[in-house]
Amino acid sequence: MAGWTAVASDALTRDFCPAVNRYVYWLKHPWVVLGLAAFVSAVIGWSGLRQGYVVCAAVLAVLTLGTLWPWIGMFGIRATLRFEQRQTREHRPTTAILNVTNRMPWPAWGFTLERGFRAAAVVEVGAASRETSPAHDIAVALAQIPARSQAEFRWEFTPEVRGDYPLQLPLLKTSFPFGLWEQSCPVEVASRLLVGPKVIPLSPLDLHQGGRTSLGALSDQRSGYEGDVLGTRAFRAGDLLRHVHWAQTARQGKLIVAERQANLSKEVRVSFDTDTINHFGVGTNASFEWAIRIAASFCQTLLRHDIALTLVAGDQRIRPVAGEPGQQQLLELFARLKLQDDGDFSDGGKIPSQTRGDRLSPALEIVITTERGIARWSQEQSANRIVVCLQVNEGQHGSTETCLPVIVSESLFESFSSQWQDFQRRELAHA
Repeated sequence: MAGWTAVASDALTRDFCPAVNRYVYWLKHPWVVLGLAAFVSAVIGWSGLRQGYVVCAAVLAVLTLGTLWPWIGMFGIRATLRFEQRQTREHRPTTAILNVTNRMPWPAWGFTLERGFRAAAVVEVGAASRETSPAHDIAVALAQIPARSQAEFRWEFTPEVRGDYPLQLPLLKTSFPFGLWEQSCPVEVASRLLVGPKVIPLSPLDLHQGGRTSLGALSDQRSGYEGDVLGTRAFRAGDLLRHVHWAQTARQGKLIVAERQANLSKEVRVSFDTDTINHFGVGTNASFEWAIRIAASFCQTLLRHDIALTLVAGDQRIRPVAGEPGQQQLLELFARLKLQDDGDFSDGGKIPSQTRGDRLSPALEIVITTERGIARWSQEQSANRIVVCLQVNEGQHGSTETCLPVIVSESLFESFSSQWQDFQRRELAHA
């Protein structure tokens, strides 16, 4: 029985002629149905049954009211959008504020704020791709705007994907009361929200004995707050309590701090693929979004450990400054970065060459690409290069000494840090 039900459901809901949809979708509009009802009622009334004219008049009244009311309700409405914060990251809620002014002596009902709050999807068509607007990009619905008033509406907005919000000019729309006609007005944007990628915390690892330098290399010639204990000293103003050596403190009767190793200042290059043809997926789990998140995670960790960094993103090459200004510089770059059709990684493209400002060879190069673009990096072998390969299914590219395969999924937020550490431990053992 269940099988027959599935067959019947598939037969009743399948689109057998998708090519002609563009010519017949207009028939779904309520205006068409009600207009046809009015015409049939008028014909019935003309044929002698006078009640047909009554029905025709009622239908025409609904059509008139449903068309004029949205226009009257929108007349005199002005709206301004702003965000309580200027910057945030993916999946972090922030407060959006919409100020609406109604200058008319009558209230208005049934408004929605639409467009610009959800990223457009990239739909792949063969080797090409195109962007489409999201089907339901509705940020908030407003029940009523009082007459002659200035109303403020607040709601919690959680961006799912990085970007400069709103992504498009928002519109305040209404189709009250019957949904027959939609009227809209543009919303003035008083302040924007810059959303950076969500970063994954990566802990530093020790320097192994091989010929390559891993992330967060430590030195026993400089004192810092990581690695092995080098010695002890008296507590100084500004030292953290977690660095206090409690055994020595109890023995000597005063606060004693343990001095540990510090990171060496190494130059690391982070490169990632920005070519449209090499990426797959749509929305928040698109491979391009994950390439940006992983690159941002590496960059944040490197800057926090005072390691010189060069970021290569398509045809852009950036050397962020140290500290918080560098983090800010990267957040703005990652938030606004887009796919390129003719970047350095396109078909036939080559690995970005060195510029005069670059050193001949970085201590470590981390490349983030996909299974479609990994061949570009096989053209030139490097002993100091690690490739993070984003792929759809497991087993297409196995883990090697220089390649870390990563399956794109929502669980990467929790699993990538451990995958990276396991990869580095295997590299250590191999060295």
